[in-house]
Amino acid sequence: MDLDSSDGKHNEKNIPDRDELQTFIFSLPWKPSLILNSGEGFHVYWLFEQSYIITSETERMTISALSKRFQESIFAKGTQYGWKFDISANISWPLRLPGTTNKKYNPVRTVSVEYSDPNCFYPHQSLSMPYNKPVQVMNVLNNNPLGSVIDGSRNTKLTSIAGSLRYHGMDEEQLNNNLQQINQNQCHPRKANSKIFE
Repeated sequence: MDLDSSDGKHNEKNIPDRDELQTFIFSLPWKPSLILNSGEGFHVYWLFEQSYIITSETERMTISALSKRFQESIFAKGTQYGWKFDISANISWPLRLPGTTNKKYNPVRTVSVEYSDPNCFYPHQSLSMPYNKPVQVMNVLNNNPLGSVIDGSRNTKLTSIAGSLRYHGMDEEQLNNNLQQINQNQCHPRKANSKIFE
């Protein structure tokens, strides 16, 4: 997670200074595993106990939704201090490595390890807190109107709906049940239920 501090070059001005930001990070319910000084703030890591290897679109949506909800929960805490952080929840987002340099500045700033706890790891489920925006299936469908979904567009439509529902905190069983219902009522021809959640 990329958290900016006021000693960097940022468009957003409502951000904490470095000391305030460090105090904020350690006040969170989840102790960080690793903090890097990026030269303009901190890159903060909460490391999993095991590697999460993405082998399907469903797994990609699951971990992407987890990243977004986790960051939004932290951003919500930041707004209590009047701060506004840029979201960096894209799971393909590259972050800086220790020993590299941030060349936005003259002289350049070296990325370094600010804090490290070699014993701090999390099962990914422990970070899967529901975000504080309850969702109803119809609310998602209103933003993703389906009508009659014909062969050729089923995968795209169902993937869009699944991503929205997962993002709003729906668990795997609920998600599967709702996708099967949409498939039953609105897809022509229907997909085999065994193929929906691949």
